[in-house]
Amino acid sequence: MQADIRELARARERISDLEYQVECLRRDLGQEQALETRGALQRGFALSGKEAAIVAALNQRRGRPMTKSAIMNAVYGGPDEPQAKIIDVFICKIRHKMPQGSIATIWGAGHLLTEIGAAAVDAALQPLARAA
Repeated sequence: MQADIRELARARERISDLEYQVECLRRDLGQEQALETRGALQRGFALSGKEAAIVAALNQRRGRPMTKSAIMNAVYGGPDEPQAKIIDVFICKIRHKMPQGSIATIWGAGHLLTEIGAAAVDAALQPLARAA
């Protein structure tokens, strides 16, 4: 009986270790896909890395506004964040590089990727979809 209990405890420990490893692999895969997405956006629209990260974040919340603070978290995600005004600067630069009307500003709510922007992003990400 004692041996069975110890074996069960070891099995639970192994399961916990395996679950942690699976979670790490999922996170790594998600990061790899995010990097591929950003790279495709950089190439498709001649965006900088930060600009591509903003467009990728807006694309994930397609059709819903994203606040400056949410964009800051998506792009910087750490204690070394610059002033929130930098998001306005990036949005302005992105608007010059993407088709007109790609990003809308909703007063009091934030920025969102419009249908025009979503179609442009889909076209830029098409090579990734074919490769998968």
